[in-house]
Amino acid sequence: MKVSIIGTPHCGRTVFLGLLYEALIRMGTADGDEAQEVILSTGPVEAKAFGDLRLELISGRWPTSGNASKVSGRMLTLGFRKKRSFPFFRSRELTAVELEDVPLAEKDIIVMRGTGQLRDVLLGSPGGSVDRHGLSERFRDSLDGDAIILLADVSKEEKEGSWPRAEKDAFLATFVENATRTDLGKARKVNFLVVLTKAERAEADDQKVFEEAFPRTSGTLHQAFANNGSASHTIVSWVGTVEDSQGMEVPTTTVRDGQVRIDYSEKEYRRLIGIIGEIA
Repeated sequence: MKVSIIGTPHCGRTVFLGLLYEALIRMGTADGDEAQEVILSTGPVEAKAFGDLRLELISGRWPTSGNASKVSGRMLTLGFRKKRSFPFFRSRELTAVELEDVPLAEKDIIVMRGTGQLRDVLLGSPGGSVDRHGLSERFRDSLDGDAIILLADVSKEEKEGSWPRAEKDAFLATFVENATRTDLGKARKVNFLVVLTKAERAEADDQKVFEEAFPRTSGTLHQAFANNGSASHTIVSWVGTVEDSQGMEVPTTTVRDGQVRIDYSEKEYRRLIGIIGEIA
């Protein structure tokens, strides 16, 4: 099974990938309470790229553009198997899952905007069909996935280069609507995992935060549930921060069991990984 990771530019994708890798490393080296084992498999190039990214976060630094470009578009292969009461008799068979980061190519943005689809959604239309033939192969394939991770930036600040909130909402809504239909227009079931990136440490109501920040996307997801039985889960991604000597906020770390660890929503990431295993 392949799981595509989708998000708009500057949505916190690189930090998300770094935290996901951190959670996978921790889950693979500790005997936790999860109902299933997860085994991370990467090639030497991916291991080096994600390892450098993780090291930056553990060192209390945000990822550099160089490390961000190295992990962009990469794939992580996971193997899942259920835990047994008696480990000696556990199954050797693994269920393979490929997590693929799908950055937007320039032609994808041109097609989404050039067809007027994004414009229509911004004006209140529920969406419509995107011309898939004009999309990049990777982005087009992501529309046919059984499970999709949607990165929804819920930060209140508009960073330079990032899309306006309404445009992010319109883009994700359009993507969801097209992912829940085949290229012939037939309804299909999809599992969506919505990750609220750049979130606060503790959100009182995660679903409410998502619905207020991305009303069109939330509405499109609800429509997909009613029409074809698609499902979604909401996961919160946050990183603890502290001011450095120059007054800039940087990632903070903690020390547990004699090891330096990133201060982040680890339980939420473990839950995300567990859900992916259950879907697979």
